Amino acid sequence: MENRSRLRRLAGLGIYGHQPGIAAHVATEPEEDERVVEAILRQKVGSGSKTIKQYKEHTAHRNVEANAKIRIRIARIATRTIVKWGRRRRSQEEEEGQEEQSDQGQRPTYDSRILYCSRCGTPQETRWMQLRTVKGYRAIHCKRCKRQETVARTKCQCNEVWHRCEVHRVDPMTHYSRKGRKGTSKMPKAKLQKDEVTLGPKRKAPMITESKPPGASSNKKKA
Repeated sequence: MENRSRLRRLAGLGIYGHQPGIAAHVATEPEEDERVVEAILRQKVGSGSKTIKQYKEHTAHRNVEANAKIRIRIARIATRTIVKWGRRRRSQEEEEGQEEQSDQGQRPTYDSRILYCSRCGTPQETRWMQLRTVKGYRAIHCKRCKRQETVARTKCQCNEVWHRCEVHRVDPMTHYSRKGRKGTSKMPKAKLQKDEVTLGPKRKAPMITESKPPGASSNKKKA
């Protein structure tokens, strides 16, 4: 690679500085080349809708004027931001998504599912946990090294990543916590029995007897 940043391979797109890439020979069609160039322009620092609109107008008039050029702002590639172009999911990810959907209606066939901490290797039992959630994989906490991490790459006792294991990839039907099932009462049995014998609101009124004021003596004085 050229050491001078202004003379690198993406200088024609107005990009300088760090330019990640690989050494490969790729056969692409003109339509794919246009999508790649548009994706690179979208990922530049300070790129906006005006730049993309200008590039689309340039590609539309390229067939009429072969040597047509446009001015592009010189900037770096925003490598620490989210992806700004539309990309398709890989076939492997699609297969994993289909397998996850097929596993949702199954019952686990294992009696124990132990996951090992990626830092210290401490085992942890997770047979009662649903490791897949709506927002992604669940996070677990190691009791030994106090590390909290998601279980995306945690291995099970089969020495494989658990969601790639044919046995331990199936989550239980319900998720249980240490607090117990939701809706269950924690009142002791003695208290429950006491509440069961409590009189109802339509019970008969009790008999009221006349009580003596405090300090009153029972002996009457003679006249």
